[in-house]
Amino acid sequence: MKTKTEPQTYVAWIGKSAIHAVCKDKAIRRSLIKMGAKAHMLARAKLTFTYKSNDQLAEILAGLRDLSFCFVGGGSGWPPAAVFENLREKGLVVGKFLEVVWASENNPIISEK
Repeated sequence: MKTKTEPQTYVAWIGKSAIHAVCKDKAIRRSLIKMGAKAHMLARAKLTFTYKSNDQLAEILAGLRDLSFCFVGGGSGWPPAAVFENLREKGLVVGKFLEVVWASENNPIISEK
C-alpha cells in the first residue's frame, strides 16, 4: 500500500529517552496525553513521550502504531521506522506499521512495512 496523502499523525524522532510525535487530530491528541505524552506549549501538534527502557519504548511505539501513526523513515541516521523494525526483530513489538518518507516538500509517500 502506497499513498501520497499528508499524514496527520506520525513519529518524527526517537532519541535515547524521548519520542517526538506530531498529531494534528485533537481527539487522538487527548488519547496520547492519557498515554503519558506531554504537549508542547507553542506547537500544540507536537508531543513528547519519555521512556526508560526498550520495553517501555516498545510499548509506546506499539500504542502509536495501533493509533495508525506513521513512522518517519529514509534519510540518514536512525529514523523511527528503523527503530521500530529493530524492536520487531528483537521480538519486542509485532506486526506491520506505516512508514512515511518525503520525496519532496508536500510529497509524502506512505507504505506498509
